[in-house]
Amino acid sequence: MVLRILAYCALLVPITFTGLAITGRWFRPMDSFSHFFHYYALAFAGIAILAALLKLKGPAVTAVVSLICTTLLLGPAKPFAFAMAKPENGVETGTLKILTFNLLFANDQIDRVTEYVELQNPDIVLLQEVSPINGKVIELLEGYRFHQRCRVSPVMETVVLSKMEPTAQGCLPNAEAPWMDLSLNGKPIRTMSVHLNWPWPFGQWPKIDDFRNDLAALPEERPIILGGDFNAVPWSQAVRTVEGITGSTIVPGFRVTLYGYNTPFKVPLLVPIDQILLPDGATAQSAIVGPELGSDHRPVSVTFTLND
Repeated sequence: MVLRILAYCALLVPITFTGLAITGRWFRPMDSFSHFFHYYALAFAGIAILAALLKLKGPAVTAVVSLICTTLLLGPAKPFAFAMAKPENGVETGTLKILTFNLLFANDQIDRVTEYVELQNPDIVLLQEVSPINGKVIELLEGYRFHQRCRVSPVMETVVLSKMEPTAQGCLPNAEAPWMDLSLNGKPIRTMSVHLNWPWPFGQWPKIDDFRNDLAALPEERPIILGGDFNAVPWSQAVRTVEGITGSTIVPGFRVTLYGYNTPFKVPLLVPIDQILLPDGATAQSAIVGPELGSDHRPVSVTFTLND
């Protein structure tokens, strides 16, 4: 009886946090709890195994049902959405590759970053936390002649680099996000690099509201390719809201991109918070997470085609 009570008490913790996370669809601050669904799932799995070994049928069944429900809530994070083979690249065939990377302000491994980007050979590069320490990477990437840089602090920028000449470009003034209008085989595209704040209580939602207002003020509506450090997981209400604002959809997959202690509470986390969103009519062919390159984040590259 004591073991059974303890098992149910152990279950109550992840069940409570999961319930709070679900309410984030309607109450913004609670969306912060949704970023840990994969940890809740691991907790349910561990309790299910332990309860089964102790022959505690009730807690074991409850844990398994909770595990299934939590896994379903992961939504867009489909672990095997794409084969990870390196795809062909080239504008001529209507195929485009885009890479996003939070460099980390203090990252001094510029040569490694440059070598990796050149190896991946994306058409568009989206960078966050560009600083005087790591900013030389922009000069070293000589194939990217077109730049749009937006300052987010006195010593840090968010950047879009492109091999293709933009028809227009600028910065969203309040969201501090650079954008470029490009043409791919005659199709107009707007690409943006974003760096959202950490979830509540650290200002993520005001930044999303700024993004909404800035985007509405742009003179012409175009399909949007959006990438960057969202500080938000694919299944969060924050990402769903950005999808609704842009009319774009997150590239599916469970890709852990943040490793380390550089979090608000200095707690080590493994979370998929760097995202790329594609517009209607775009089909993702592959999504790849890169290696450690001196940052607490990993680069993400996506290859996609634009459908007629």
